[in-house]
Amino acid sequence: MQLDYIYAIEQTDDGAFVITIDPDQEDPSEWGEEIETTDALKKAAKGTADVDNVATSDEWGRFYSAYSPILNSQGKVVGMVGVDFNADWYESMLDNHKLIITITSMIALTAAMALGLILHTFHIERYRKKQTLEFEETIQEQKQELGSAIQLAYTDPLTGVKNKHAYLEAIERINKGISDSTIREFGVIVFDLNGLKVINDTLGHEEGDKYIRQGCSLICSRFCHSPVFRIGGDEFTVILEGSDYNERESLLAAFDELIELNQKTDAVVVSTGMDIYNKQTDGKFSDVFERADKKMYDRKVYLKSLKR
Repeated sequence: MQLDYIYAIEQTDDGAFVITIDPDQEDPSEWGEEIETTDALKKAAKGTADVDNVATSDEWGRFYSAYSPILNSQGKVVGMVGVDFNADWYESMLDNHKLIITITSMIALTAAMALGLILHTFHIERYRKKQTLEFEETIQEQKQELGSAIQLAYTDPLTGVKNKHAYLEAIERINKGISDSTIREFGVIVFDLNGLKVINDTLGHEEGDKYIRQGCSLICSRFCHSPVFRIGGDEFTVILEGSDYNERESLLAAFDELIELNQKTDAVVVSTGMDIYNKQTDGKFSDVFERADKKMYDRKVYLKSLKR
């Protein structure tokens, strides 16, 4: 995150917004200096974090400003934290469809840095000490809440495993590791739940959701040392690492054996396909995934043949 500037703001009785804390050591704004009022700043003053829609340009370059309200224990806005960040970086996040996670992370970082400023940099006038104490306590509470919000942004609500957002970021990290030769090995297993559509159509989506959770639980119980991602309605992926990677053949064989027993008892049935990274031929994560995905479809055909 390309964070350029952070500061604290207060709304005066006449509705203006003024600087109360400026950490710039070389050329800090004066306490009480008025700043431009924007729609995002007004929204923060009413209790909702927001980002300016239009970039600002000055002698320091192009930047966007975001504002987060600081609430006391009664839920009243007692101030705002402002943060300026590089416009090119922010616009690239928009292009990559990462806005929700980016803003959530930015607000969490803003709150953490603002707390550090309060604790270690500034001494506010005596008559403002009570307000400052409320500010510190509230930021601690909001940091915990924001941390939970960030975790939720990466979690599938039905199963509790990692979601598509987390999966895409994992792919991005792996592709970077492949590009700079820092990744030596990893494996991919693609999972697909057989018969989910039939269950949804005949028994209802509540039973279908139960079937998805059962399949996910089975995957997690066998591959407990690797991240599990739900990447579609009935699709899961495991990125093998550590001991799961080293024992991948035996783990998958045991899993497939159990699935064949399940098929005979009308329990959950999951098709699988696995492949591993070959640094000589693979240039990106999708090269490995596509091979594993093809094997999964071959396995699905085989399992269907057993029912005849």
